[in-house]
Amino acid sequence: MVAAKTMTLSAIDLFKQPEKLIKAEAELKERRGEDFVYEALLGDRKPPLDYRVEKK
Repeated sequence: MVAAKTMTLSAIDLFKQPEKLIKAEAELKERRGEDFVYEALLGDRKPPLDYRVEKK
């Protein structure tokens, strides 16, 4: 319940003060750098469990 309230109040703050969201996004881009490329932690291997495969 505490986590849900915290997330909700944070979202309300961001809707009321969108300039904070713009500043946070700019800071994230600055810290990541221009050459940032997302790579999954799994690497090239398949996930250990695949729940989307239909079993026959």
